[in-house]
Amino acid sequence: MIPKPKLLAIHVHVDDLLNGEVVASCVSCSLIIKVIYDLDEIDNMIEAKETNTTKKPLKTTEKITA
Repeated sequence: MIPKPKLLAIHVHVDDLLNGEVVASCVSCSLIIKVIYDLDEIDNMIEAKETNTTKKPLKTTEKITA
C-alpha cells in the first residue's frame, strides 16, 4: 500500500488548458494526473466572467421611480 500524502495540492490553470496542457502534477508529491475537460465549457466560463465584469453598475445617486 502506498502512503497517501497529507496535503494534495494540484493546481490547474485555465491558460494551461487553453494551451493544450492535459497533465497536472501535485506540488507536494510525485502524483501526476490527466485533466479531462470540455473546451466549450471553459469558453463559456470565460465569457460569463467577462460579461459580469463589463456590466455598468447602477449609480447610487440615481432615483428610480415607478
